[in-house]
Amino acid sequence: MDLFSLAINDLASLEYSLKIGVIAMKPSRHKESHHLGEYAVRYEPFKELAKVFAEFHTPEFKLLSARKRFKKVSETLLQLIEEAKEPCFLLPAVLDFISRVNAEKLLHEPYRMLSFEFWLNHFSGLSDKQNYKLRSKIVGKHIPREEYQLFFPIGMSKTFNGSHFVAAHFSPDIDTTIASFWGWMDAFGARLSNGIHYWSLPGTFPDSHIALLFQELFSEHVFELLARHAHTLTLTASDLISHKEIVKLPADTQIGSINDTHHSKAVILIDENGHFKGDWRANDAEVVRQVIMLFGSIMRWFENSIHAKLISIFAKEQVYVADVKEAIDAIFDMTVKECSPVAGFTEQQKRYQDDYLKKVLKVHKGLTATFGELVSSLDAVTSDEFSLFRSAIQAFSDPELFNDEGSLIENRPLIFSRLEKIFKELDETIHAVQQHIDRFSILLEIKEKVLEIPQLFVTLKSDVEEMRTKIDNFDHLTVVVPEENGQWFPVGAVFANDLKRQTLGTVSLRDFSNENEMKMASYLEVISVLDHHKTDISTTSAATMIVADAQSANTIVAELMMHINDRYSLLNISKEAID
Repeated sequence: MDLFSLAINDLASLEYSLKIGVIAMKPSRHKESHHLGEYAVRYEPFKELAKVFAEFHTPEFKLLSARKRFKKVSETLLQLIEEAKEPCFLLPAVLDFISRVNAEKLLHEPYRMLSFEFWLNHFSGLSDKQNYKLRSKIVGKHIPREEYQLFFPIGMSKTFNGSHFVAAHFSPDIDTTIASFWGWMDAFGARLSNGIHYWSLPGTFPDSHIALLFQELFSEHVFELLARHAHTLTLTASDLISHKEIVKLPADTQIGSINDTHHSKAVILIDENGHFKGDWRANDAEVVRQVIMLFGSIMRWFENSIHAKLISIFAKEQVYVADVKEAIDAIFDMTVKECSPVAGFTEQQKRYQDDYLKKVLKVHKGLTATFGELVSSLDAVTSDEFSLFRSAIQAFSDPELFNDEGSLIENRPLIFSRLEKIFKELDETIHAVQQHIDRFSILLEIKEKVLEIPQLFVTLKSDVEEMRTKIDNFDHLTVVVPEENGQWFPVGAVFANDLKRQTLGTVSLRDFSNENEMKMASYLEVISVLDHHKTDISTTSAATMIVADAQSANTIVAELMMHINDRYSLLNISKEAID
C-alpha cells in the first residue's frame, strides 16, 4: 500500500468526508471518477489570522519579556484550537500558525510543535481530559485511548515517564518516513508519555515527490517544525522537568514560616518580579544554621553582659551616673573577637563568622569590630532598634534618678522601671536582628558568600549528563529560562529520584528493529516496534512488537488502522461497499 492509499485510509480515520474542516479534497476532472490522483488535497489555516497576528505587533506585546511573549503566543494557539468546530484535523493549521510566528520573528527563539506541547503539558492549566481532547483535534481523531494499544503498551491507562521518540532509521527512505510520521501522530494523540513526543527523522529527508506531498498535505515547513533531525536520541531538562512538586517563595520569607508541606517539596526562592534567587534544600538548613547559631551566641552574650553589668552596678550601696556610663561603654568598646563565645570557636568557625559579618551583615571590620560598630551596622536593618536601646540607657542620667553630684537617688520603683524598659528595648532589638537574619535572602547569602556553596541550576537545554554531574547529593535542580537583564526565571525542577531511574524516556521504532540503525542513549527504552524486516533487539520490559512479512511497514500500519476506522467511522459508506 503506497503513501496515497495510506493517506486516504487515515483521512478516513480522521472522520472526514471529501470536504470537511480544514482539509478539502476536490476532484480535478470527471465528477464520477474515484481515482486518488484526480483529487487535489489542500489545507486551510485558522480563520481571521490577520486580526490575531495584528495583536502581536502592538506596542503592548512588544514590551513583554520573551517569556511572556511565548506564553501569549501559546495561549492564542490554544484558544484557536479550542474554538475550532469538530470534526476537524488541525495539524496543518497548527503548523501554519507556528510557521507564521517564526516568519514574523515574534519570539526570541524559533517556535516549534515541541515548544507548544511543552507549554501545553506544564503551563496551560488543562486537565488530562482536556489535554487529550485538544490532541484529538490536532491529529483529527477522538477515540478511546485504549484503542492505541494496537501500537503501544498502554493498557490500564499506563502513561510513561519522560519524553517519547518515534524514530525512523538512518538515511530515511519513504517507508520509514511515512511509518514514523503516523507513529508520531498516534503517540501524540494518545499522549503516550507525560513529556514531549518527538518525530525523529535523522538527517534531512531528500527532496522528492514524497517530500512535496508531505508539504502539500500538512505544511510547507512540516519537516522543519515537526521533525527532530539529530542523529542521537537523548533527553534534556525539558523532557524531565516537573512543576508539581515545587513551591516558590519570596526571598524575604521567614524560614520559620515554612511548614511540613514545604519541606516535602523543592523550595525555589524568587524576588518580587518572580526571578530566580536560589534554592533552599533540606540539607542547606543544617550547614547554614551553624553560622546563624554562632552569631546568636555572640548576641546572647552581648545581651546577658548588659543585664549583668546593670544589675551589678545598681546592687552597690553607692551608684554614680558615671559608673553606669562607664560599664555600658566598656561593653560597646569591646571587640567582637574578645567576647567569650568567640574565644571558644574553632578557627574555621571564626573564619565563617568573620566572613558573615563582613560579607552579609556589612560589618566591614568583621570580628575586629567593636560591639558599638556592630550594632551601628545592624541599626540599618532593624529600623534603628539599637539607637532606641542606647537612648533608653541614656535615660539613666535623668535628674529623677541622680542628683547634681551624680549620685543615685533612692527611688527603687523608678530604678526598676527604668531597668525594665532597658531590658525590654534590648530584647526587642535582639528579636529584630533575629527576624532579619532568619530571612531566606540572608540564608542564601550565607550559602554563597560564607560557605561558598554555589547556586546550581540548569536550563531547558541541559542534557542528562550535565544534570547528573551537577545534582551530586542534592534532591533537585531548578530549571530556569533566561530573562532580560541577565535574570533567570524558574519554570520547574528536575528531581534526583527521576535522574536515578534506569529508564528516563521511551522509543518507538518504525520500519526497523535493531540498534545498528540508530544511536540511542542508554537511559532510553524501546517500548514499541513495527517492522517488516528481520528483528534483532532486546528490551528490559515487555514491548508491543509487530513484525510481519509484508511489502512495507505502512502496509501493516494501514491494516491495523482499518480495524479502528471500521469501528468509529465509515464516512457514510456501507460496510458492504467497503468490503
